[in-house]
Amino acid sequence: VTALDRLSGRAVWTYQPPELKHSVNPARNNPGGRALSFATAQSVAVNGDVVAAVVGHASPMGRLIPGIYHLTKLVCLSSKDGKLRWRLSPNQIDETLANGYFHGTPIIRDGCVFVLLGRGQLQGFYSAYIAAVNVRTGQLLWRRHLQSSPIQRSQAAPSYARMIYHEGKLFA
Repeated sequence: VTALDRLSGRAVWTYQPPELKHSVNPARNNPGGRALSFATAQSVAVNGDVVAAVVGHASPMGRLIPGIYHLTKLVCLSSKDGKLRWRLSPNQIDETLANGYFHGTPIIRDGCVFVLLGRGQLQGFYSAYIAAVNVRTGQLLWRRHLQSSPIQRSQAAPSYARMIYHEGKLFA
């Protein structure tokens, strides 16, 4: 996550989780040439003094292929200086999401950070979830299963859930 000065374009601050600094995107080493990860895992939301971001990379094949894994985090930073307030892994939302990943753009409203999660299953299904965490503490407020759908072998990645916030309601 990088904050840029709007006039000069220079970096004001940059944040990269320590565990992601030396991680390698598994798609870069795929001899078959097929994309094994996707860029949907990098999105940022800002509301007042808070920045919420999904960082890292994920694979639509998720631990179904040896050596392919997800490494995403939901982070909350200070918009002023980029200092870390808290960070979460999918398994901190729910232990059953240990093979899951964050994706999409978080939404910051009403003291919550709303975020989407996905998880591939060995049975060939993709499951989508939405979670709300406290913007100040990072504590889970609630988690809901949205859908499960089959993944076709020809798909590079499943179609992902999206969400919007309008007049006090979250739509997904």
